Amino acid sequence: MNILCINTGSTSLKYEVFDQNHVSTLKGEFGSNDILDRLIEELVDNSMQINDFDVVVHRIVHGGGQYIKPTHITDDVLNNLKELNHLAPLHNPPALKVVEEIFRRYPDTIQYAVFDTAFHDTKKEVAKYYGLPLELQKDLKIQRYGFHGISHNYISDFIRKQYGEDQKIISCHLGGGCSICAIADGKSVDTTMGFGPEEGLIMGTRCGDLGAAVVLYLIRKGYNPDQIENILNQESGLLGLSGVSFDLQDLEKIKKILK
Repeated sequence: MNILCINTGSTSLKYEVFDQNHVSTLKGEFGSNDILDRLIEELVDNSMQINDFDVVVHRIVHGGGQYIKPTHITDDVLNNLKELNHLAPLHNPPALKVVEEIFRRYPDTIQYAVFDTAFHDTKKEVAKYYGLPLELQKDLKIQRYGFHGISHNYISDFIRKQYGEDQKIISCHLGGGCSICAIADGKSVDTTMGFGPEEGLIMGTRCGDLGAAVVLYLIRKGYNPDQIENILNQESGLLGLSGVSFDLQDLEKIKKILK
């Protein structure tokens, strides 16, 4: 089975091709616009077409608690996922746009979704819910979903294969987005990210843990939800604190210069 794996981010696309022996034969990454066209061009340059693959697998950030395992993307599934766009507005929409465009151009393509939130569905309720009225949370689907599940799951599987199944693991996903996950016997017990990906650790442009009073204060000062969302996700973290960059390499260079 030949597989094309696609990871569509808010501003970039990563892909990797695996042959029938699960051996990686091609991979790449690029940003900017027209990312699907660029992917198609790169595949063509390597004598491949999207409809040559037995299955195309997408990383989708948010499954909303509804999707907790790899899922065949049908029209109904695609429509359901669009209803979750508000839960991951920076990541789900561009990923689903690529899914839709592949269906438009290659309607017979079999596509699957693997969800970042799915790995954390094993958390007990005490780790899933906030200290808000429980009925309110269940009614509005508010919970600590957690993210980076595909990464944490991979780390867990790797460690357990190396050192045995019965392992307690602290997994750290550190990049532009950062999260830590406590894992026992291959299952997520707790994680630093919650309802949104801006919770937990201070990240590249995300704020990390923040008291609700700060958000309420910004609202009272006249900031609207879109502005606040942009501040928390795009203007905070290392970028906001340094006023220069979210890249640690850049900040280390600046630090040496200032010394």
